[in-house]
Amino acid sequence: MHHITVSRARLVLRTNAAFSVVSGLIAVAAAGWVSDVSGIDHVLLTRIGGVGLLLFAADVVRQSRLPESKLPFALLQTSIADASWVVATAIVLALVDLTGWGVAGAIVIAIAVADFGAAQLWLRAKLVRRPDPVTVVAAS
Repeated sequence: MHHITVSRARLVLRTNAAFSVVSGLIAVAAAGWVSDVSGIDHVLLTRIGGVGLLLFAADVVRQSRLPESKLPFALLQTSIADASWVVATAIVLALVDLTGWGVAGAIVIAIAVADFGAAQLWLRAKLVRRPDPVTVVAAS
């Protein structure tokens, strides 16, 4: 069971990274289109955000390869970054006049990122859970 949890944790981190790579590549390669469709006034900001996502993805892939003993901290660290993205999205939605497509895109991406964060925290909890003393005694 523990080995399956470790494998799932690595898979969630890699899936999170893949989502960030796709999002980052779109933001970098099609920055003008993304800016026009979303209502972001500065193409450079879209490109900078895309590069940031690509750097984040590279770090998350690195974390997914860490030894098992360091995996719980990696899951926590990535979940904190994901939560920061969700909070930043809420701030952008409150302060920036995005188009309807921009609002919808931001919300969909924030939901996906929140899902990754929740899955990572759930798997982390399974990895750091201490065995139930009653079960250990009964098994002896």
